[in-house]
Amino acid sequence: MAAAVVIGIGNSLVGDDGAGLAAIRLLRRQPLPADVELVEAGVPDVDLLAVLEGREVAVLVDALQADLLPGTVKTFTMDDLPPTTALPWSLHGFGLAELLRLGYLVQPEKMPRRLWLVGIQAGRLRPGEEALSPAVAAALPEAVRVVRQLLAGAHV
Repeated sequence: MAAAVVIGIGNSLVGDDGAGLAAIRLLRRQPLPADVELVEAGVPDVDLLAVLEGREVAVLVDALQADLLPGTVKTFTMDDLPPTTALPWSLHGFGLAELLRLGYLVQPEKMPRRLWLVGIQAGRLRPGEEALSPAVAAALPEAVRVVRQLLAGAHV
């Protein structure tokens, strides 16, 4: 198992919600350290915890919904996530933050020592639409640059 994992989250059938998956596809075309695994996880559920288990480093890439311009790339740590269950940037019913908190509460020794979330502000979220909006598509290289920078800083 690779020490580091980059996980794309989202639903490619809901417009910009597929941004995390698109970022992973872009990363697959670039050289990465040998100890990095790329995963397209889709919409997160408890199976995501198994993907994170035993990793030193994890970077999750997902669309976010906040008061930002579409295509804005933001990086978060677990400490940045709000304490409530109302997540302004989660586009998923289960709540990515709650899922991650559950993992760190129930099995902290198995969760990554370092974990970041790279969010790309969604602009268009239409069910049945597979294409990313122009702003989000244009932001993918920046999101990938941020992921690579986080991995380099983590010495992966």
